[in-house]
Formats: sequence, C-alpha cells, structure tokens
Amino acid sequence: MSVEKIYHYRPGLFVLMSLGLTWFWWALAIGLGGSGEQVETYAFKAVTFAFAVIGLLAPTITAVILIVRSRNRALIEDFLDRIINFRRISPRYLILTLALPPAAMCLAIGLSLLVGQSTDQFSLTADPGKIGILVTQIVLTMILAPILEEMGWRGYGVDSFRARIGMLKATLAFGVLLSVWHAPLTLIPGSYHYGLAQMDSPIYLANFFIGAIPVTIIINWLYYKHNRSILATALVHATLNASGVLLAATPVTDLIATGVFTVIAVAIVMLDRSLFGDGPRTFLPESVEEVGSVFVPQET
Repeated sequence: MSVEKIYHYRPGLFVLMSLGLTWFWWALAIGLGGSGEQVETYAFKAVTFAFAVIGLLAPTITAVILIVRSRNRALIEDFLDRIINFRRISPRYLILTLALPPAAMCLAIGLSLLVGQSTDQFSLTADPGKIGILVTQIVLTMILAPILEEMGWRGYGVDSFRARIGMLKATLAFGVLLSVWHAPLTLIPGSYHYGLAQMDSPIYLANFFIGAIPVTIIINWLYYKHNRSILATALVHATLNASGVLLAATPVTDLIATGVFTVIAVAIVMLDRSLFGDGPRTFLPESVEEVGSVFVPQET
C-alpha cells in the first residue's frame, strides 16, 4: 500500500509553454506572408492551415506533458475520465449548452435591426458561393479548435488557475490569457482575426479580444456545471464558434453580441454566487490510499 500526496498545479509553466509553443508555429505562418497573389495560392493556404492547427494543439500538448510528467495517478485518471466519461455531462444543462450561444447571436442580430443592419444576417453564410472557405471554417472552428483547445484549456489550465486564486479571479485571468493567446492570428492572412485587423476601425478587432472575457465566464460556468466534463466544454465551444461562423452577422452585430454575452455572463455570476465566490480549491484528493486501481481519500 502506498500513499500519494496532493498534486500541486503549475499554472505559470502551463501559460509559458502554451504561449511559447503556439506562437512558435503561428510565427512560422506569419513569416510566410507575402503578396496578395501568394496568399491566395492553395500551397500557401495549406501550409498556413497546417501551422495554425499545430498551434491549436499547443495547449493540449502542454497539458498532456504536465499531466504525464507529474506521474500522479489521480491526476492522470481524472484527465482521462473527463474526456471519455459521457456521464459527467449534466442533462439539466445540456439544452442550455446547445441553445444559449445561437440564441444570444440571434438576439444580437434582432437588436442590430434597430440600428439599420440587414435581415440577411439570419442567412447561414454571407457568401454561400465560397463553399471551400465555409467548409474550412467549419472544420477548423467547429470541430478541430473546440476539441484541440479544450483538452488543454479545461483539461489542465482552468483547474490550475482555480487551485491558486479561486473561481472568479481564475475565470477572469483565464479570459485575459485566451485573449492574449489569439493575438498572433491577427497577422496570419486568411484568418478571421486577420480580417478584423484589416477593417477601417480598430474597434472590431478590440471587440474580439474584449469579448473573450464574458465568453470565458460562460464556458467556465458550464464546465463546472457539467462536472468538469471536457466533452461538454468542447460542445459549448463548438456552438459558440458555429454561431459566429454560420450566421452572417455584421461587424456591428458582433459588437452587440459582445454586449449580450456580457449581460449573460454578469447574470450568471450574480445568480451563482456560491460557485463564483468559491476560493482556491483542487478537485484532486489531498492524499490517497492506493488500493488496487482505486484511489480512496484518506481520513484526517
């Protein structure tokens, strides 16, 4: 019989490794930038897409490295269970997970009509003729990005922050991290963020980075309501991205949407004060007795 002590999360190392690995690959994509004709070639798009995907993998690679190198059995088993255990997903919050993001975007579009925006925004895409671009966006933003990012962000990052500074502070800090993490994408031609950076007004690009904070509050709340299920957060991440990609919302509507998500986030914090007022905690046992393959918390 052996006793395994509590694992101490390493949020600082997680941040440095995630940013460093991601930005390295995205810097390579930025270095490929050239003339407009070069950007439009299939070879350029294929390479930059590959580098973008590798960059998306960085948080998950970081999480896996830190978890495996810890040699902490409870941490490893907890990580795997949160990926494959469908029973963690709360049926009570599943409908909200699927419905909240598109409902919020539709509300934002409805409000935008009051300031002269077009009803065409309710169509599925602003340019249905560019099927290839649409398919690429769907694959990257609705399938790859949610899965690849959430295994890192919620697989290790959020819990590591919460273990040190508590729920509300951890969520706000993580929103800032996600905002900063996306920054290099503004320099990669063909990315959504690059398009925002090319607009006449910087407010549209700033809106994306500001909007990361209320969205993080919503996702983190659902993450814990779904018993820390990585599957559930990948699902809400996908529905959030889908709401932005599939609906032909204008930049003005995106500004309104940030306001809508901010109101929702503030309401969640106010209504669930017990969760957001929770101080630092870890979801791993402080010490465990290893009995066969089962870890049982020791009594103190």
